[in-house]
Amino acid sequence: DGLAARLPQHVTVATLHQIGLRTTAYGLGKRVNVDSADKLAKDMIDQHLDMLISRASFANASEDDIAEIKSYRPDLVKLLRFAKSSLVNEHSAVDVGAMMDRFNLDLPLDIAMAFLPGALAKTIEVARRSGVISFDDMIWLPCRLNMKPQTFMWVMVDEAQDLTPAQRELTMKMISAGGRLIYVGDPRQAIYAFAGADSKSTEEIIKANA
Repeated sequence: DGLAARLPQHVTVATLHQIGLRTTAYGLGKRVNVDSADKLAKDMIDQHLDMLISRASFANASEDDIAEIKSYRPDLVKLLRFAKSSLVNEHSAVDVGAMMDRFNLDLPLDIAMAFLPGALAKTIEVARRSGVISFDDMIWLPCRLNMKPQTFMWVMVDEAQDLTPAQRELTMKMISAGGRLIYVGDPRQAIYAFAGADSKSTEEIIKANA
């Protein structure tokens, strides 16, 4: 807001999530509601764990085995979030496994692969049907569903070293034909890997625009 007040009115100043939210609403063709509590994701995770516990109980699993299944919950929350920010191919066990290694998710790969494709498909279904999206979906849905954001002849992005792959793709969608992208960042100050940022964001930007 402070920057917008100091720039000419014809200059658009926004966060990437603001751009993504507008793009998502336009792409879905309806008003969107942001599920700030991430209720949909939590419900999907709880349903998945309930199913695993039910199967384990039917197979006479020990209390320790059931406790281990319950312990998957925090990593399933992270799995869904990082899958969106990384634009991972959820149908590739190799890609999902590599992503889990990168973010140190202590989760069996078969559990992840049984959950992730259905969860992402459900996310898209709910967004299209009811317009309910999460904070992460503001960036992920425009990339996943190839929605078109507003475009500009000049796009300037600050803190580029902390962009996730999804954020990076969204910025590239914003450039008009013949336009220019200017990224400002310092790879030595990349500190948001824990939130899904790509520690090699600067290198990937250069490679993509070479």
